[in-house]
Amino acid sequence: MRAAVSQYGVENFQRFFGYVTSLPHIVKAQREEEDLDLHPQLATTVYAKYKEVVADVVWKNRDSCRNIWFSSQTPMPEDRQVDEFLVLSCPNRLEDQYQFRFGPDVYTVTLDESAVIQTIYNREGIYTAMGREFCTAMDVALAMSGSEAVVESYYSVMKSQQFHGGQSNQHLVLRTNADWLLPLPAHE
Repeated sequence: MRAAVSQYGVENFQRFFGYVTSLPHIVKAQREEEDLDLHPQLATTVYAKYKEVVADVVWKNRDSCRNIWFSSQTPMPEDRQVDEFLVLSCPNRLEDQYQFRFGPDVYTVTLDESAVIQTIYNREGIYTAMGREFCTAMDVALAMSGSEAVVESYYSVMKSQQFHGGQSNQHLVLRTNADWLLPLPAHE
């Protein structure tokens, strides 16, 4: 059973990663950046790193992302051990529901995909653990889904928030998020 779970999605990701690594701009980036490992043979390793981070968020609350990724009426405990995690079958719902059990306390939650994407790009620990290779593949997936304009817009806001002389990544992300999320001033 465990082997089947560890192999879930590998074949599809290998095909997708093979496509990503064949794109002309990715081939060029691979040639120009020595520390970038965008080779189709590494698809299984890249995917395994991603899955490890996801498992760490679910089971160990990595980078305090569990309550960010999973929405519930009551926030789940930050520092308690997860005893059980289940995917609930919900045929009458558009999104899947999940259940976390912490001792006698049970939380039914939904996955917030946009929050997952934001933490991948905004939490240095998550980004670093997943690796540039996975994040590059994710950039391609987002562009293919029609979200490229959103990603480009966000990066444009981030660029406008950078100071000459540098600043911490955490402050840059906080400034970018504040600028990105606050409404524009009313035009009179």
